[in-house]
Amino acid sequence: MLFPICVYETRSVALIDTYLKAYRKEKLILFNSLVTVGISALLSWITVFLMGSLDAAVISIVLLMMFKNIFSEKMLLRSSLPVKVWKDNILEVALTGIFILVNWKIGGITAMLLYTAAYIIYVLLKSKDIKREMKNLKKNCKRITVMANEKRNASIDITKFILALIVVMLHSATECLGTEHMAVRVIEYSGRFVVQFFLMVSGYYFTKMLVEKGTGF
Repeated sequence: MLFPICVYETRSVALIDTYLKAYRKEKLILFNSLVTVGISALLSWITVFLMGSLDAAVISIVLLMMFKNIFSEKMLLRSSLPVKVWKDNILEVALTGIFILVNWKIGGITAMLLYTAAYIIYVLLKSKDIKREMKNLKKNCKRITVMANEKRNASIDITKFILALIVVMLHSATECLGTEHMAVRVIEYSGRFVVQFFLMVSGYYFTKMLVEKGTGF
């Protein structure tokens, strides 16, 4: 149960909420959180007080995280991005259900093999999308290389990319492992200068732009 929860929560916090904040859709985040809290209270009352089942309560947590993720994604796409992902949502829910079912009922190596087979089928179904995104990634890499050769500082861009990964890793590890885990502590200490670095880089490029325009201070 823990793995699907971590995946959906990390995807929601690190990806979807980031896009919503970038598009200044904080009201949608608040609305989604309020709806999720209301459904959580209802499911808790049903599973704990009416059913008295710990298993049902745990399953309801996974279902709630899936709902929050899909619901916020739908709000983002409907308001800002013209992309249809309902087929992807169905495949992801099915894959999550298979993972929970085989590990709960079977377990061990057999469960791992069954889930691996299901994941291979998922990759095959998404092969066209994966190939298309790989082509787009190559094009973007070439474009970034050209920009780096012409105007940008490649070393700064690479450092920014690494530090951005550290930020994502910190949020993901905190959600899954907690703040007291050693791995989280290591990532946290290694990323203490991230904000300062981005501030200095922004100041560098801003000053460079003023100098090139001849405006100065």
